[in-house]
Amino acid sequence: MPNPDNEPQIPKNQSPISDDRTGLVSRDWYRFFLNLLNKANTGGGSGTVTSVSVSGGSTGLTTSGGPVTTSGTITLAGTLDVDIGGTGATTAAGALTSLGAYPASNPNGYTSNTGTVTSVAATVPSILSVAGSPITTSGTLAITYSGTALPIANGGTGQTTAAAAITALTGTQTSGQYLRSDGTNAALSAIQVADVPTLNQNTTGTASNVTGTVAIANGGTGQTTASAAFNALSPVTSTGDLILGNGANSSTRLPIGTVNYVLTSNGTTATWAVATGSGATITNDTTTATNVYPTFAAATSGSLSTIYTSNAKLLYKPSTGELTSSHLVAGNGIVVNNLTVGTSYTIAAGTSGMSAGPITVSGGVVVTVASGSRWVVV
Repeated sequence: MPNPDNEPQIPKNQSPISDDRTGLVSRDWYRFFLNLLNKANTGGGSGTVTSVSVSGGSTGLTTSGGPVTTSGTITLAGTLDVDIGGTGATTAAGALTSLGAYPASNPNGYTSNTGTVTSVAATVPSILSVAGSPITTSGTLAITYSGTALPIANGGTGQTTAAAAITALTGTQTSGQYLRSDGTNAALSAIQVADVPTLNQNTTGTASNVTGTVAIANGGTGQTTASAAFNALSPVTSTGDLILGNGANSSTRLPIGTVNYVLTSNGTTATWAVATGSGATITNDTTTATNVYPTFAAATSGSLSTIYTSNAKLLYKPSTGELTSSHLVAGNGIVVNNLTVGTSYTIAAGTSGMSAGPITVSGGVVVTVASGSRWVVV
């Protein structure tokens, strides 16, 4: 209806107060507020405005801050109704429900069917077969393949072993070929062929088709006989050397020891040392009252190797210092005695003594001669 007097008229209910695209006041409502402002500026009426308020009407919007009596701001809130171009909701699911896309009882749009299944059947490719179809109450559908192995054309390999399946899918490899990552065979280059030795990969027996001698640096021995191979790997360098372990899976050489040394342990490794333990021990004995056997060494230096005894031909009594021999031989013809008797002594019965004088008996020293015995001083 024309409005010749340019009277401000509130827009129809279908006109939204805000534009969905820009978020600003819609055109109809903008014109309403502009006309209202122009009317006030042109003096279309008389009087003084003392209070201004705004109502959302039937738009679904609410206002706050009104009425304004001097100055202030009126704030709009709420949700635009569907009938003025809104959705009446603040979430996507709620908006779809408000617009009638989903019923309120199922806001997420899920649907379900109810009913009774009376028959279930299955259809499979012609190469397969199905047993137990259809099922009218309960049961199991069994899908089977009547052949030995599913053909490649039907998604299988046509084989029953892994090796045969690989060959069927990639082709047969010939001498000088290798299988690439894309499943195809390729020929080795001349350089690759030269770098790949031809070996008999038997798990038992000996390797064949190997020419030349494999060097130690290449995992061999550099030799063609067991003895030479052992010597090539041995750390031994000199006569008498021993192979000695010096760590886990490690060995070294132990040179020959000093003459008459024996191989012994120091608690950490094997070493050469002078024989101890069960060997002879030297003792300064001055108390034993029975005869013992004097011993003689077979050498004047080095390690003790052989000890000789005199059986009963030469006896020594540590407690008295007496030396008994079956006979005495003065190799240079002179028997020497001290001219002073410094220790008391008893010439026992059945024995006699002789000294080359003059002889002096020290003070307090007594020489006792048993009955029937003699001490001759020449």
